Amino acid sequence: MRSSTSSEADRPRPYGPGRLPRIIAHRGLALDGAENTLRAFADALEAGADVLETDAHATADGRAVALHDGDLRRVAGDPRRIHEVPSTQLAAVRVGGSEPVPLLEDVLGAFDAPVNIDVKTPRAVDAVATAIARTASADRVCVTSFDGRTARAAVARIRRLTGVRVRRSPSTGAMTAFALALAVGAPQSAVDRILRPFAALQIPPRHRGHALVTARSLAAAHAAGCEVHVWTIDDEPTMRALLALGADGIVTNRSDVLAGLLGRGPGAGSPV
Repeated sequence: MRSSTSSEADRPRPYGPGRLPRIIAHRGLALDGAENTLRAFADALEAGADVLETDAHATADGRAVALHDGDLRRVAGDPRRIHEVPSTQLAAVRVGGSEPVPLLEDVLGAFDAPVNIDVKTPRAVDAVATAIARTASADRVCVTSFDGRTARAAVARIRRLTGVRVRRSPSTGAMTAFALALAVGAPQSAVDRILRPFAALQIPPRHRGHALVTARSLAAAHAAGCEVHVWTIDDEPTMRALLALGADGIVTNRSDVLAGLLGRGPGAGSPV
């Protein structure tokens, strides 16, 4: 049983009730490269994903769109920057040559699933908050950003618009602080303070040359009341190792593979 120096009631589960470990579909399921599209998200959920993960930039007219890169070059062969393109023009762009670029509002409106949103730039904060408010989805969203100020600004803006203190995962700074606390053998109370603002610790297997996902780090995060989600894992051996270690979720481009290991999804057999 997990314990914490702070009340568990003060830190709800990051996505509400749900099965563990969580299959978190990184940009959906896009085996053909059409990532962050409505089809990719639908395919991920059909394959057995529990949570959708996406990214958000703001267009020239202030609409949040589900795109990872700051420009369209990689996904559509178009050199334009997202913040320079109005949403009306973006509607004509096709990801992978076939799929429209969705507004974040459309993603949140199309699926009832929990959604992890990486706010890519400060420019996107208001656009993301507006999309969440318009779709009344704050209770199933977890906000993240590599930049802590951007994440905090998004959380504050969403709260002003919706009245909901949206869930959040650590930025690079908090992740580094967590790793250092473990490295120097800091007491659990120090870990609790670092993780107190967060609903889930979403981390890579290694950070700045050090193993970050270990039995010790999972125990410390769990004691602080946080789930641990590991990104971005696509190979079966690593998935199996993380599941055996007790990870609460895996962020993956291959939600179909992870669902198969867990005995979920279409035609699922016995879990590992």
